[in-house]
Amino acid sequence: MSVLFKKSTLKTAFLVIAAALTLLVSGQMAARALIPDGKEDDLIVKIIVTLIYCLLVNAGGILLFKLLYKGSVRQIGIIKEGSFSGLLSGIGIGAVSAGFVFLLLILSRQAQASGINPARLFSIGIVIDLLSVFVFIFSEELYFRGIIMTALKATHNKWIILFSSSFVYGILHIITPGITVSSLLNTCLWGFLYAYMFVKSGKLWLPIGYHFGFIFISSDIFGIDISGGVSVNAASVFATMLKGNNELLISGIFGPIGGIFITLVLTLGLLYVRFFVKTPADSIWTAEIPAAQVVGDYLQFVGQLSKRELEVVEAVLAGNYSYKGLASKLNVSVNTIKTHLRHIYQITGVSNIAALSSLFHGFTRNSP
Repeated sequence: MSVLFKKSTLKTAFLVIAAALTLLVSGQMAARALIPDGKEDDLIVKIIVTLIYCLLVNAGGILLFKLLYKGSVRQIGIIKEGSFSGLLSGIGIGAVSAGFVFLLLILSRQAQASGINPARLFSIGIVIDLLSVFVFIFSEELYFRGIIMTALKATHNKWIILFSSSFVYGILHIITPGITVSSLLNTCLWGFLYAYMFVKSGKLWLPIGYHFGFIFISSDIFGIDISGGVSVNAASVFATMLKGNNELLISGIFGPIGGIFITLVLTLGLLYVRFFVKTPADSIWTAEIPAAQVVGDYLQFVGQLSKRELEVVEAVLAGNYSYKGLASKLNVSVNTIKTHLRHIYQITGVSNIAALSSLFHGFTRNSP
């Protein structure tokens, strides 16, 4: 394990967060600087910017995590069993939420759909937009949920993790033109929903899917720029104009994101996650470390565990969070893994694989 993260202190967590935000914001600024004036909709420009952004920001974020944590990206929920189904579920829920907001805007006469362009659905432009939006959404979730929330595990408190990451997500949008207090609050609530999805599902793909589904469907299908644009989005399937002046529904030039329709949809999203998203047994968020223990405080237990049990611990630290994954790694049966873990839990006092991973953070059998 990295010396930097051998003891996961709050100071170290803040350093990681600062490094991650610096890389993300720098990447976003660089991407904007690469787009020539008047070329925002040029397909070639979009492809080039997307590729550069993917390499610099997304690959850079994963590299940052691996350098500082010396661990598997499984720890931030990128590579997990059921990831594809989580992504599809998120996209579906996000698309339905976007459709619901669009319907409410039309029924309340805050927006008007003046035409439809079905050929847009089969154009190369929408494919490029789809890939571009996905790359940018992936980066936000990787940094704000994956890296930052993982760093905040040093607080040993899931509520601090949820609220802090949501606050950081919201406050970074304060420089957006036309931002209002209600828009900022809804953005923080949006961040909380994504964070809660990550905690409940144990996978980063559910919030990635929801975030992507909502943004892409809102903009490229329904023609609503939820960041505040009030002009017709000519590249969308529906030609939609925001025309209402009700501040409760459309908050200034920042658009629907500051209105109560978005607040309602986000609240419904939280209720859906609370009651319908199941937390897997091997989730990295299933429990907190007991207060009497600290990350990396494993020396007192090493002598009480067998060689095979220490091999199980090392396999967990390598990113194997499921019984099946551990069994495959060590070439033993799932029942054998359960027996080893049961005894390890009895010795250490932790109750799950996630807490075990945090407790032994920094351990190798060559450790002092």
